[in-house]
Amino acid sequence: MNATDILTREELFYLKLLVHNYSYKEMERFLEVQREQITRMEKDIKQKLNTSHCCDTIIKAFRMNILNTYDLVSDVVKSEVSMHAYILFDKYFAKKRILPKDTMTIKDDVLNLLKTCHKKIKEEHLKNGISEYCLDPSEKNYLNMKYRSFKREIITRNIPFSKQQICEMETGILVKLQVNCWYNAYRKALELELLKRLDYNSSVMRVKLSKFEKYMLKTDKFKKFKEKMCVDVLYRELIALYNAIEYNTLHKIA
Repeated sequence: MNATDILTREELFYLKLLVHNYSYKEMERFLEVQREQITRMEKDIKQKLNTSHCCDTIIKAFRMNILNTYDLVSDVVKSEVSMHAYILFDKYFAKKRILPKDTMTIKDDVLNLLKTCHKKIKEEHLKNGISEYCLDPSEKNYLNMKYRSFKREIITRNIPFSKQQICEMETGILVKLQVNCWYNAYRKALELELLKRLDYNSSVMRVKLSKFEKYMLKTDKFKKFKEKMCVDVLYRELIALYNAIEYNTLHKIA
């Protein structure tokens, strides 16, 4: 089933603009519609996907392959992964076969790549004036509880603010993180480590690294490839691994 079998082309464009952090004014100009039409689209998309909130709608769209995480990979990550694809090729595929002793270094190399990507992304955010210190303690606490889907009464019990103050806090968090919706707020907060991301030493991380290692060990797949094609395959696999890890936590909250 294609995305256009579920959503209209206009609705699909709207969703893509939303996850790419376009403001509503930018969406209006891009789609050549009024704000009322965008509001109508939002309601129609939620109805079609059977969701209640914007964040749930986006996550479900990813699960249904209406949206693709590859489209959200930043240029700094693509550049880093591209460089490491060549490094892995030179280190492991330039020789006749990968030896058992190489398995540990493959995991280490990939883990170092992931750590470098996370560091580079944080540096990019810092250039734009966003850091892990951009929110005050109350805002961090609220963001964490909202991310973990705490009920409103539990949140107000922990943060004794009025409804108006909570609304102002929500707006302030989105403004400080420079995002247009809560999905992008959570994504950026995970990148900044304002929210707990997948631990490098977790069992999930080990499983995903082991799967990649097994893929690497199947050298027969690469023997028939020329260097450029082999590097391209490695690049795609590394990006897929990066996304699987990057969105492991975020896409489980809905």
